[in-house]
Amino acid sequence: MALSGQAGNAGGASTNESPKPSHKDGDPNFGIGMGRSMKAMAVFNQVKSDYETSLANVTELTERQAILKQVHARSAVKALELAKDLGGIYNKAAQLVASLQVCDTDNQPGSY
Repeated sequence: MALSGQAGNAGGASTNESPKPSHKDGDPNFGIGMGRSMKAMAVFNQVKSDYETSLANVTELTERQAILKQVHARSAVKALELAKDLGGIYNKAAQLVASLQVCDTDNQPGSY
């Protein structure tokens, strides 16, 4: 009978799950960083495309504002999921970029 606290099953994770690679393993892995960067770029491109296609040919101000509100809500969910997945250093980097680009919180969509 196996003990649930054995190494390889830390935290009660299923033995079928592969542990996520970590910088804490003591062996830097360039591939991990590249994978995370590519994931962030993919989400950025999805969000950018959503804004572009949703707002294409929309000229009426009230309709544009309503569409922007919907796109902000969809994009905020994607950004949150990305932040949860990538974790620590990416969150701090995003905070830095946001502070440089959006000094006035009145200009930031409420969804974010």
